Amino acid sequence: MPAPKAGLALKVWREGKLIGAGRVDSALEQPALFTTRNGVGPAVIVSAGRPTRGGIVTLYATGDGPSRPIGLDGTLAGSVPVPLAASPVQVLVGNAEAEVLFAGRAPGFVGLLQVNVR
Repeated sequence: MPAPKAGLALKVWREGKLIGAGRVDSALEQPALFTTRNGVGPAVIVSAGRPTRGGIVTLYATGDGPSRPIGLDGTLAGSVPVPLAASPVQVLVGNAEAEVLFAGRAPGFVGLLQVNVR
């Protein structure tokens, strides 16, 4: 379900003159998995070997919103403490719910959500 959107006022200035104005929609969260075909098709799955039932795989996403603890926008996620996703993360494989082992910022990246599931 998409997150509720809020309208934001936008003004575009060039060389001290207002050249445009309007409203844009903004959402606190708008999560999306990285996929094999630019937003469509299967999710990119990272595994130590061939993914097996009961094995652990990693998915990567963006647009997950704030983290716990709150980080600074545009900065690399550190390794201690790793900022966790503030909102619950649920992963479905087919119609079955996978066990989410970790959902937080991928260390060394900006704005990349790493989700480890079994």
